[in-house]
Amino acid sequence: MAGMTRHRFRDKLAAFLEKLVLTLVVALATVVIM
Repeated sequence: MAGMTRHRFRDKLAAFLEKLVLTLVVALATVVIM
């Protein structure tokens, strides 16, 4: 059960990091275009 919880947390963290990177890329692209 503990392993499952940890895995779920890891998935959430991965999804959060993915969103963060995507946001940074979009922001960077916007700055470059402007």
